[in-house]
Amino acid sequence: MTNLDGLAKSSTNALAGAVSKLSNIFTALVLLVFLINPHLLEYLPEYSLAVLMIFTGWKMIVGLTHVAEHGQYPLILALFCGILVFKIGIFEGLLTVLLLHGGISYTIYKHENLPFFKILRKFLGKFSDPGHPHDSATMLVTPDEETGGLRYSSVSEAPADKKNLQQFIDDWALGVNNRNLSTVVSTYDYNGLLWGTFAKELREGHSNIRKYFEHLFELDGLSVRIESGQVRQYGNIFIQSGKYVFAYDRKDGRVEIPARYSFVCKKEKTGWYIVEHHSSQFPS
Repeated sequence: MTNLDGLAKSSTNALAGAVSKLSNIFTALVLLVFLINPHLLEYLPEYSLAVLMIFTGWKMIVGLTHVAEHGQYPLILALFCGILVFKIGIFEGLLTVLLLHGGISYTIYKHENLPFFKILRKFLGKFSDPGHPHDSATMLVTPDEETGGLRYSSVSEAPADKKNLQQFIDDWALGVNNRNLSTVVSTYDYNGLLWGTFAKELREGHSNIRKYFEHLFELDGLSVRIESGQVRQYGNIFIQSGKYVFAYDRKDGRVEIPARYSFVCKKEKTGWYIVEHHSSQFPS
């Protein structure tokens, strides 16, 4: 989505429900207004800016958990980058870590006796994702320069991909019980479909799914308990259907609503995603 150099702007846009690069144009127009009329900044309460920066900064720190899934080296590099950004500035910190990573990569490749230009192409390749038509979820295909043919290699799976379908569904339920909006929405495919238990319309895409759960999380003491489920597999598509129970608090006491569900999920290199989710209350 982002075309800008600011992670804070990207995070704020995403939390606001933005799903396209048009949000960055909107951000640029807002900044342009303040560039043309800088005196308007005098009307901005400093405490509101502090709250925004603290919240956005915390979301970026929490994002380190995703980095940790890729191994110790990326996590250490990200932590070091965070310290440098805090100490010397975002541009200087990122540039320093980029040069450090480049030096480490060069040393490793040089130890393999690779020529300089081949090392340079490998390093630049880290910033691109051209892909190959023969790539699959478990196989990576790259051209072999020595033979002119293709080299097939297995894809190393992320720790999140080691979970089975039931564990993934349990993560969804845990996100609902903890009212973690970002966690719940991230379990759905970018173009996923949701017909919620309490919804009157079918919702498509992260933005619309987010709005449904924002409204759902307004219920006091909301929780979900999965009671049963059966799985069917068709190629790389998995369908789990069963029963779960939603519960929330009302003035007259705790209310439980049993419902049936169907999760249509797919498994990719980065883990599980819900492609379609249908849920409805049991008839009274």
